[in-house]
Amino acid sequence: EVLQDMEVVLEVPSHAQQSMCGESIPLLGGALPLYETFLAQWTGLSLACDHPQLVSFISPGLESANYYHDHLRCSKAYLFAIFVDPCIQLSWVEQHW
Repeated sequence: EVLQDMEVVLEVPSHAQQSMCGESIPLLGGALPLYETFLAQWTGLSLACDHPQLVSFISPGLESANYYHDHLRCSKAYLFAIFVDPCIQLSWVEQHW
C-alpha cells in the first residue's frame, strides 16, 4: 500500500518532467507554467480527503517547492520568461495571477 501511495505522489513530478523532455527545445516560459501546475496538483493531493496518508509524503516536498516558487516569482526573469514565449504571453499571466 505504501508503494501505491508513493506512485500517486511521484506521478505528478514525473508527468511534469516527461512533458519537458517531449519538447524539442524546452523553454523557461514553458517550464514555469508547468512548475505551477505541478504545485497545484501536489497541493490538491495534500488536501484530498481520499488520500490523507499522502500528506506526510507531500508536505516536505511541497514546502520546499513553495519556498523556491516564492523566490522565483520575485524575479524579473520569471515574468520576462512568460512574456517571451509566444504561446503563453499575457494570457497565462491574466489567467493565473
